[in-house]
Amino acid sequence: MKIMLKLAWRSLWRNWRRSLITIAAIFFAVFLMTGMRGIQKGTYAANIERAVELFTSYLQIQEDTYFDTPTLRKSFKLNLETIGYLKQNEKITGYAPRIMSDGLIGKDDNSFGAAIIAMNPEMEKGVSNIHEKVKKGNFISTKKPLGIVIGEKLADNLKVAVGDEVVILAS
Repeated sequence: MKIMLKLAWRSLWRNWRRSLITIAAIFFAVFLMTGMRGIQKGTYAANIERAVELFTSYLQIQEDTYFDTPTLRKSFKLNLETIGYLKQNEKITGYAPRIMSDGLIGKDDNSFGAAIIAMNPEMEKGVSNIHEKVKKGNFISTKKPLGIVIGEKLADNLKVAVGDEVVILAS
């Protein structure tokens, strides 16, 4: 065993330039992989945080069987008992009722699949920052119950602008 190590050591330094290039390449590759993994984990964390804040929040209250077969028929009205529990729990900083569904949104001959989220706009401001993301027009309000907010890319695809009418088809 001792002789094998001695031969390997001599072989390494017989062509010292090749050995240094190989060591540098391995070091550089490990350095890049470590840096990329750090960026990747940070990106994952930021994306998860944004998605949670924008869509599902950190806590959902739903029917027991909703997760297995999600349908609008399993939605329920927010009652006073649930509101009381939410207000008394100091770890819950805000809440807002939502109804989420999938559907189609269209204008003229264009239609696209979309996630449809019905919400109370005033309560929503306490739990998400979606109202800050509106670039054109205004966020929905209880004063204008027929308003909607759609993403910029969906608006481009549908060829619609602020004030245009669209058709929404959902279950």
